[in-house]
Amino acid sequence: DWNLTLRIDLTSVTDDTGLLMTVHMWYDTEEPYDGCVVYASGNNASWHQLTPREGYDGTIDGSYGNPLDGVEAFLGDCGGWVSRSFDVSAYRGGMIYVLFRFVSDTSVNSYYGWYIDDVYVNATGAVENLPPVAVISAPDNASEYNTGDSIYFDGTESYDPDGTIVSYEWVSDID
Repeated sequence: DWNLTLRIDLTSVTDDTGLLMTVHMWYDTEEPYDGCVVYASGNNASWHQLTPREGYDGTIDGSYGNPLDGVEAFLGDCGGWVSRSFDVSAYRGGMIYVLFRFVSDTSVNSYYGWYIDDVYVNATGAVENLPPVAVISAPDNASEYNTGDSIYFDGTESYDPDGTIVSYEWVSDID
């Protein structure tokens, strides 16, 4: 059980502004027996689990001694650095304590764990889900295409201002 607590001063935010906390992280855990969970408190004593806008990966299995049996968490290998966003508007006008809790069972320990990089809170106005931004590129080496030619598009520069794009889908009505 490893804990990291961060204190963020939100006392200057007193209007109805929405607040979104974004956390850049990378994790590799033994799914579903090890997990990463984020909690918040206004007094550093009573803790409430925060749910990311993107959702957690699944539920911790306490079969091998993990004390958070049945708790939703980040599990497995996220595949690289990802961003997760949490609504922390309920803590405006005060202090927020954020607890990053990594909990493991008593078994296998060959996974890397949980790494946390940038953590920041943005005033968002009304908290809403912002749409992703599609950035599409085609090969630069051809400006003309003939019937029957294959055209390959690349959407890897696309991004979601609220978090991580989960998948891409191309839809065309051209036969």
